[in-house]
Amino acid sequence: MKRFESGRMRPLAFGAALAALVSGMAFADVPPPPPDATPVQPSPAPTGEAPKPDEAPLPSKAEVLAVKETDVGLGDPNAPVKWIEYASAGCPHCADLSLKILPQLKADYIDSGKVYYVLRDFPLDNVAAAATVLARCVPREIFYPFMEKLFADQAKWHSPDVADIKGAILTIAAGFGLDEAAADACLKRQDLLDQVVKGMTEAEKVLQVGSTPTSFIGDETVVGTVSVGDFKAALDKALGVPSAGGSSTAPSPTPEQSKPAPEGTP
Repeated sequence: MKRFESGRMRPLAFGAALAALVSGMAFADVPPPPPDATPVQPSPAPTGEAPKPDEAPLPSKAEVLAVKETDVGLGDPNAPVKWIEYASAGCPHCADLSLKILPQLKADYIDSGKVYYVLRDFPLDNVAAAATVLARCVPREIFYPFMEKLFADQAKWHSPDVADIKGAILTIAAGFGLDEAAADACLKRQDLLDQVVKGMTEAEKVLQVGSTPTSFIGDETVVGTVSVGDFKAALDKALGVPSAGGSSTAPSPTPEQSKPAPEGTP
């Protein structure tokens, strides 16, 4: 399996983002972490050992990548190729993929019925986790417009310079029908919290997702926001057609890339 790698963000310690959210601290006064937060290495792939008594066995890779009822997709669910992307609402490279790359591919691949695209949650901090849960509370038909607004307005809600993070996110949510009371109720929904935690656990432990965005297209794993040509190459390979979009042997270089912060960086 080939792995394209380029601009990406890396996660904080797994579960830390959601722990803050569950404890009601999603909108604490502490600003979001810098984009280059120190990474944690993905957990080792399952070795076939029996799970501990209090742990459920991990699903297979095919089971994790199968489209689920909780997934919200673009295109025809019966399309021959599925594109599963793990993203964080506060990740600038995820924003680039959603706002700059995907629109250049949508007509030829998604709208044409060849590819079914699914965006899944992999929040990298507590603020992004809160935004992620709110996105799951809007009607399914406006899930993607809501996510696009979060991506487009990242500087307004996911930045150390934002004085009122909660107010900024609630302003966006209000534009999609979630007032403050509805947003607060949404953030208390244990089923949504469990859904995000379960999805992150499977992505990390089974798929070895270690940064965002990470896409799974057929047998290809595309790590980061690579060029349109490289995405076309991966999509065409999955479709079994010759590609004129780019090389399938090496990713096109991209100048911007999130790297781990030096040790000792606060």
